[in-house]
Amino acid sequence: MEALKREVARLIALRETDSTNSGLPTSKTTLHKKKHIPNSHPKTYKRIGGQPGHAQKKLEPFKDDEVTEHEIHVQPVCPECGGELEQIDDGSTRDELDYGVTVRKIRRHLPTCRCKKCGKTTHAKIP
Repeated sequence: MEALKREVARLIALRETDSTNSGLPTSKTTLHKKKHIPNSHPKTYKRIGGQPGHAQKKLEPFKDDEVTEHEIHVQPVCPECGGELEQIDDGSTRDELDYGVTVRKIRRHLPTCRCKKCGKTTHAKIP
């Protein structure tokens, strides 16, 4: 009788084993039980992103002698009507730091153009 009681107790303990009382991962939790997902990170109720008073970090523009490549992006046709574009100014530039096996400092030139057909101004997009 004692052997049967021990066996029943062992089977109950085996059935009740889950991620909260053993090394069993939560993915092995049975369907009829609620999964317990541990999270040791305390809840702070702060908004996502940079916090007030945090120093902002951004890439400073490169010096002209540091730039290793220039890429000029031209809009081929007017996105509104498909007409021919003429460049009216140099537009804006954006510096980009690309690193890996080699370091490339790229200055992308994005001229502003005006459509000869409809007169709409547009900026070149980076492909």
